[in-house]
Amino acid sequence: MPGTSTRSAIVLSATVIFAYGTVASLLGTLLPSLSAHFHLSPEQNGHLAAWQAVGVTLATLIAGPFMDSNGVKATLVGGLALMLISLIGLLAAVGWSTLIITIFVLGVGSGTVIVAANSLAGQVDEKQRASAVNLANTFFGLGGLATPFIAANLLSGNPVRLAYLVAALTAGALLTTLSTRTPTRARESFQISQLAKIEPKSLLLLLGFVSFLYVGCEIAFWNWLPKYLISRGNDARTALNILGFGFACGMIAGRLLALPLLRRLSPAAVVILAGAAMVITTFAAVHSASSTLAFVSVFLSGVAMGPVFPSTLGITSDAFPRLTGTCIGIVITAGWCGAAISSWIIGNIAGHDPSRLGLALSVVPLFSLLIFVLSVGVRRMTLKAQTVVVAPVVT
Repeated sequence: MPGTSTRSAIVLSATVIFAYGTVASLLGTLLPSLSAHFHLSPEQNGHLAAWQAVGVTLATLIAGPFMDSNGVKATLVGGLALMLISLIGLLAAVGWSTLIITIFVLGVGSGTVIVAANSLAGQVDEKQRASAVNLANTFFGLGGLATPFIAANLLSGNPVRLAYLVAALTAGALLTTLSTRTPTRARESFQISQLAKIEPKSLLLLLGFVSFLYVGCEIAFWNWLPKYLISRGNDARTALNILGFGFACGMIAGRLLALPLLRRLSPAAVVILAGAAMVITTFAAVHSASSTLAFVSVFLSGVAMGPVFPSTLGITSDAFPRLTGTCIGIVITAGWCGAAISSWIIGNIAGHDPSRLGLALSVVPLFSLLIFVLSVGVRRMTLKAQTVVVAPVVT
């Protein structure tokens, strides 16, 4: 890929992932205000988060094959357009049914963008896919930081103004995508029978399980952390700042820290270390007694979580040179299945009692422990795969 195209791909993937980051933290930032305005219970909050995750899950399942057949630019444009339409719809929401529809469509657009933007980042440097995807996803943390920070300190949590701002950022990302030339790769018409030919299936299954558990953990923090902190006696501004400066900044730091680590360690080894750290830090975050301890433990949780998702996608891109978009889509789809299930679990454990959110969020350190165990298996399989010579693809 020429140097100019490389820079354009980096800038575009970073821009789109930043816009997605603002959307990813939007629901958690708005839940306290939406709950008060529409009189929503914690159980209904869980249903909203679950419907968003269902939308993302369906989109990621379809986006990979669509991208393999039609290219990354068409996929990005479609996803960003759906995100913009749903944000405009959120501004017009008048009740529960409208909220469900707009959140679901927002999930569909977000899922499409996730697959396309991460695939684009993986095409920047084929020798350092995990590093390139980690670098691009640093901007996800910046976007995730921007939404709660602006809501807490500039907009006082006003849902209408915040939705307008995020919609404007999404429109900007859409215009940037339309005006940017993207790298091209050999297109493959997708047929369902091709899924049976993906090898090694066991590695794809393990990567899918790691993504399932990880996204469940991350989305649990984005969506539930402010409401949990408020239930512990913190005011809304403090809770949003802990989410922004704590969790989002921690994820940025974790992904930047992963860049030098990935020069010395394999992506699978980085995921093992991150999974072990997640067990400790997320347990501390859920059981912190003060806002200061909560901030520190939430920040360290973000540092631990940061490298897991992009490194997992980097492993997927390296391990599956054929139908790469489809395989990335499958792994991301598994992740959002985890988000939907974790949202359902948390909402049902909490029920109508916000004080039970601490117990409900205990699923996060449990999922983290499973990530550590499964990532050991991923590393063993990737070490074996390094001895296999993959025949070049003739297109």
